[in-house]
Amino acid sequence: MLLFVGLAVAASGCQIHSLTRQQISTLVSVDVVVCVDQSDLFVTRISTPEPVDSTIKTSSGKTDTTASAIVGVIGAVVRGIDRAQRQRELDERARLIRQALAGYDFRAVVLEAARTELAKVTSVQMSVRQEVQTNCQEPIQRVILDRSTAVNLLFYSMSYVLTESGEIVLRFGSRAIVYSKSNALHEARARPDPGNPVATGNAIYFQYFHYEVPYDGRRDVREIFRTAAFALAAKLAADFNKP
Repeated sequence: MLLFVGLAVAASGCQIHSLTRQQISTLVSVDVVVCVDQSDLFVTRISTPEPVDSTIKTSSGKTDTTASAIVGVIGAVVRGIDRAQRQRELDERARLIRQALAGYDFRAVVLEAARTELAKVTSVQMSVRQEVQTNCQEPIQRVILDRSTAVNLLFYSMSYVLTESGEIVLRFGSRAIVYSKSNALHEARARPDPGNPVATGNAIYFQYFHYEVPYDGRRDVREIFRTAAFALAAKLAADFNKP
């Protein structure tokens, strides 16, 4: 998924390409397309840990190859058991999440969050489309952009993953990317690409946002997802409202 490239660099909100206050004021209005093409929880796989140095030295400083080999084998077994146990815990949490999300229309929640939070943008009129786009791939975005009568179009995408990094966490990522047909804003493009209208270099605004929460298997999953959807939409709104 394209968003989880962003998660690797995102913190609470990692700026990729933003607009000046003056440029934002010239937008006037923006049509917003909400994209959620993910229909199932992504779960990372726990990688095999790096081997540790198991070299045993004698009192004279020489390497005891027999003892080192034994310690190395024991260490590998222990690391393998630990990895398997952590993976089982991760998979069990994923099962609980999927169970809780059965019948839950998360796309509708993301749309609601976008409409609610982007209505708070004071610098630009944000008009969120009524339907959620379930195919967010570049060719579809190009069709939408070509057919749109809007001068400025914002694609707002969201994804989520369950991962383990010392503790098991749910990570949510959103990407907001704005294309403009206004000649006055063409200078704001990061790296113009005349061959592809939806190339990221043609965006006048490109931002990733990130939200994560530990998941211990007991918290209300639907409430976590709802909170995440609103938190990420609020970060986007705040970025447009910044002084």
